Amino acid sequence: MRITEIITRDVRFPTSKTLAGSDAVHTSPDYSAAYVVLKTDRGIEGHGLSFTCGRGTELVVAGIQSLAPLVLGRSLDGIVEDFKGFWRALTSDGQLRWTGPEKGVIHLATGAVVNAVWDLLAKSRPESQADGGRQPGLGRGHGDPSHEEAGAIQPLVDRGAHQPGRRVGT
Repeated sequence: MRITEIITRDVRFPTSKTLAGSDAVHTSPDYSAAYVVLKTDRGIEGHGLSFTCGRGTELVVAGIQSLAPLVLGRSLDGIVEDFKGFWRALTSDGQLRWTGPEKGVIHLATGAVVNAVWDLLAKSRPESQADGGRQPGLGRGHGDPSHEEAGAIQPLVDRGAHQPGRRVGT
């Protein structure tokens, strides 16, 4: 199974209007997420995200898009066989590492992509293997592709979240 397309979304919630989630450091956060969907040649999708506090989320989305050439065309088995190598390929790219492989934009972008890979891995395995065999019956649950994941963001957008989208790949 190969990754054929990466879709990104910048999802924001206007929590600063009511100061929900504010504290001494984050006085007016707009809880947000850089959301990524990895599509495959088998029709299975992996979903991941990194949380942010509003402004700057577009930078994390751009970071995910910048990682696309390092992800597109890879096989899931190849990633899983050398997950450490995959992480290092994303965080140590000579053209991007100066943007913060241990923290900052590339770290958040990498986290979202890796979350999506884990989701893809869980969805690609039989239910009995999805959780490593530790808890039978709990492997798929809410991550089952038969749920309305493709439309999961829409109710949030309907309630006021901002959602510009981007597509990379085929």
